[in-house]
Amino acid sequence: PDNFVRNGKAVGPLEGYSSQLVVDEALDWLDPSNDTARDKGKPFFLFVCFHEPHEPIASAEIFERLYPDLKHRAQVRHHANITQMDHAFGRLLAGLDQHRLSDDTLVLFTSDNGPWILRKDHGGHALPLRSGKTTCWEGGLRVPCIVRAPGRVPAGVTSDLVTATIDLMPTIATLAGAEIPTDRVLDGLDVSKIWHGEQVKLDRPYFYYQHFYLRGVRKGDWKVMLKHE
Repeated sequence: PDNFVRNGKAVGPLEGYSSQLVVDEALDWLDPSNDTARDKGKPFFLFVCFHEPHEPIASAEIFERLYPDLKHRAQVRHHANITQMDHAFGRLLAGLDQHRLSDDTLVLFTSDNGPWILRKDHGGHALPLRSGKTTCWEGGLRVPCIVRAPGRVPAGVTSDLVTATIDLMPTIATLAGAEIPTDRVLDGLDVSKIWHGEQVKLDRPYFYYQHFYLRGVRKGDWKVMLKHE
């Protein structure tokens, strides 16, 4: 990669794969023995963005060898790319354990959209959900979301309540004890009680889907999709 920036200065080209390089930086920043790392006396916020599995797809051979039964090279690369990201994320969680940060750190893993189906085998798929990225069908919007906070977020529990990344700001602000602004309308809701297993219903009468313009409206289990070019 040749498009990385550290503290405002370009670095690279670098040797390695994106997710591994990003986690290397994150682990250095978390390390309490590193003088240039975070302020050890304060709570921290770490935002880790992975390139995987965007194109161009490139994965280490050690991960590609895990999928000998796949017939198409593009599928092997895509599967390996996600596994490569998963491995990197696992290293990050292990780093939290190593520095004894896991018990008071909330970890959130999610994505911004579904698969890029126009890229076919390079883009993955969301089956059995319909369609993918840039659409407002379920395959374009419904993405993984994993929340971990030992002792606060129950392990092994799932929720089918409709929440979204617009809910992250008010939720994290609530958990951090920050004051949520009242001088504007927020589309997001505080869903911390859902994360903590204390809330099983969500009073969200309507949910609007927009990609450049309004494409759909959802209420409960029903969604109306509007015609568009």
